Amino acid sequence: MASGIVVGVDFSQPSRAALEWSAGRARAAGAALSIVHVSHSRSHGRSGTPGRDGAHLLTGERARAEALGATVDTELVEGDPFGSLVEASRTAALLVVGTHKTGFIQGHAFGSRFLGLTATALSPVAFIPSVPLLSRSGVVVLVDDSTCGRRAVGLAAAHADLFGETLTLVYTEASAGDDAFASPDGRHDGGALERATERVHAETPNVTTTARLSRRGLALDLLATTLLASVVFVAHPDARHTVGSPGAKLVHDIILNLGGPTIVVPGDR
Repeated sequence: MASGIVVGVDFSQPSRAALEWSAGRARAAGAALSIVHVSHSRSHGRSGTPGRDGAHLLTGERARAEALGATVDTELVEGDPFGSLVEASRTAALLVVGTHKTGFIQGHAFGSRFLGLTATALSPVAFIPSVPLLSRSGVVVLVDDSTCGRRAVGLAAAHADLFGETLTLVYTEASAGDDAFASPDGRHDGGALERATERVHAETPNVTTTARLSRRGLALDLLATTLLASVVFVAHPDARHTVGSPGAKLVHDIILNLGGPTIVVPGDR
């Protein structure tokens, strides 16, 4: 059963932003926070942070997270960072990584491979850029009627409830011709937003919702939203969609140009 929050750290500035964001969420949710650093093994032809130094640095990160009120454990792993994070996602409720808004994780460990987490991680993945996070408000979620889309709306509503934020549900007319946004029976009737709103009100009645119909490019709309919102939730296409589907491209474009915390919710894997 998935539980707890896992944050991958490489001791860079984006990594620090991810740690602080994770600690705040863990404290608010009463969840355990696991801080993981993965050092490349020499068998991979590269060397990361040496074990002794990594352990020392992890001690400092633990103290920082505990000072923010989180219940923390740490883990120093030797091996492939990407594979280790995917493995950690098997039992995590949320996997968190820090990123540049240009799409690259700093440090020697992760590089640009982190984009693959959107398609391979088994838990939702939070991407946290190293940008100012103060003076932001609201939780935003992209609405569609796929199983994954409904899960994203539910998680976004729970997050809004936890932090007392307003939830904005975004739907787009542009999705009318995209199967990644179709209802389960294949209809493109524009009713996904209404159905999502009804579910939110039934499951999280204390959450205030607003709805927005996006009539411009959806990626541009959501990217602008990441500059202002506390967090944006997007669903990754279900397994029935190919990696080259419009839905997958949308997620790719958003994660490459983040302006704020964004959580990608996976489909069935």
